[in-house]
Amino acid sequence: MTNLLTDRFPRRRMLLTLVLLAAVIAGLWLGLKPSGVLPSQPGWKAAGAFFGAAFQPAVDYENRTGLPAEAAPFLVQTGRAAVETLRIALAAVSLSIAGGLVLGFLGSRVWWPERRTLAARMVWLPARLLMTLMRSVHELIWATIFLAAVGISPLTAVIAISLPYAGTLAKVFAETAEEMPEETREAFRLMGAGPLRIFLFAALPRMRAEMTSYALYRFECGLRSAAVLGFVGLPTLGLNIQLSYENLHYREVWTALYALLVLVFLFDAASGWVRRRMVLGTVSRHDRPLQAVLLLLAGGIAWSWLSGSWAADPGMVARRAENIRRFLTEITPWPVQQGHGWGAAIDWARNLLFGPSSEGWRAALTTLSLSVVAIMLSAVLAWCLLPFAARNLASPAPFLPSARRPSLVSRLAWRSVVIGSRGFFILSRSIPEYVWAFIFIAMVSDQAWAAVLALALHNAGILGRLGAEIIENSDHSAPSALRGLGASRGQIVTTALLPLSLPRFLVYFFYRWETCLREGTVLGMLGIATLGRLIKDARAFDRYDEMILFVLAGAALVFAGDLVSSLARRTLRQSS
Repeated sequence: MTNLLTDRFPRRRMLLTLVLLAAVIAGLWLGLKPSGVLPSQPGWKAAGAFFGAAFQPAVDYENRTGLPAEAAPFLVQTGRAAVETLRIALAAVSLSIAGGLVLGFLGSRVWWPERRTLAARMVWLPARLLMTLMRSVHELIWATIFLAAVGISPLTAVIAISLPYAGTLAKVFAETAEEMPEETREAFRLMGAGPLRIFLFAALPRMRAEMTSYALYRFECGLRSAAVLGFVGLPTLGLNIQLSYENLHYREVWTALYALLVLVFLFDAASGWVRRRMVLGTVSRHDRPLQAVLLLLAGGIAWSWLSGSWAADPGMVARRAENIRRFLTEITPWPVQQGHGWGAAIDWARNLLFGPSSEGWRAALTTLSLSVVAIMLSAVLAWCLLPFAARNLASPAPFLPSARRPSLVSRLAWRSVVIGSRGFFILSRSIPEYVWAFIFIAMVSDQAWAAVLALALHNAGILGRLGAEIIENSDHSAPSALRGLGASRGQIVTTALLPLSLPRFLVYFFYRWETCLREGTVLGMLGIATLGRLIKDARAFDRYDEMILFVLAGAALVFAGDLVSSLARRTLRQSS
């Protein structure tokens, strides 16, 4: 088994070495020191008060001073924020699914003949570029752009979330469609079917299970995104968290966090149940429970669009139109506005990004470094907890049929270990990176560490869940053989399960690194020295041309990370 990590797989060894080297270099660039992760004396006090409040969430306002007499009861107000979070998430993700299907169809290579015509290329290439741009910009940055253009409204939040989600779904749908066997496409083409009919009658039936599973996962992500948009003023759970935390009402914060946790957990459980029934082939045409769940989701989407108001106040339409006109004028580079031409605009952009006094390239490198260190820490944390989260390993007698049933105490003890590990994964991934960073900044003395910890904690929850599923679904023949030879639990882990799980785990590792790049950018809006801080500063001074330039720089960084990630995953496939 140890051969999995030796000379049989030199590419994998080289890749792991490069990842470790990149994490060390990134840590040096950030100036991270072990002492920086420790809270100051006030930070220890804040951390103790905050995490201590987790065991006694508020059921009423901690301080009613300044509240109007007609203020709703605390739990009612929290419930309303949770409902608004759910409404925005359902509407945004449903819109992104529709957009993802259209872009995924237009951006997939399988619909066009092998020798594509110029007209086909003029459709395919812009679709690929558009989906890349959409998913490369974080929803909070999209919201910042739309707030500058049209102001704050629930519809602004829906569009801000749906744009990056549609780009992500389009990529997934396109790649899934491209895995359709060539023989199937050729058979339909020989029957005279065009690209659209191939998509509707050949691809969609094959993609149905995977698309449904991934779309349900995006609803879970949409809840977190909708909550985060509360930090720009929308009445979601994020606004409750921000206001309560700034007023040191930590028990109120945990009430909002638990409300978000419940919403995410419900969607996580539902998506896992549907995935098992659809992907594992247990579903039939007359599967009533599955139909009921999907019908409930469809009803929720209809409710999200029909309840409440999405339209702008009629009295504000003219003002918003003027704001849009002004915004479109002011995003033009300043030299062009002054009549100096696009040549001068190139020099202007170069100076902002790479000039001697520019913070652009430093912010980009900081964003990159944060993502590298964070994803490395999250992988180490998840990797350490995997043996305690995988049900087939964390049991009284793993991989060994026993003649007698283990004792009740032993079964309960191991069951508690699994529940505790998976509970940690659920909690850490249910709270968005932005919220974790918002909390840690007040506790940790080094802001870079606050960002790294926030990214690492959230992604450890995701990698932990995925890694546990990898171990549970792995081939049990080698671990069972080792167990039969008397190998200990630790030997089974180190010589069989973890090496066998490593290739698939690394694939997820690089997928999450792409997300860390996006999230690292947006954490700058909390004051951390990434591209997000430059975007926020430019927005504050109404320098919309500079804001768009830094947004595009962040998108370019994510795009470059996507290319590196794709190359790494291809290397892993070739070395397997």
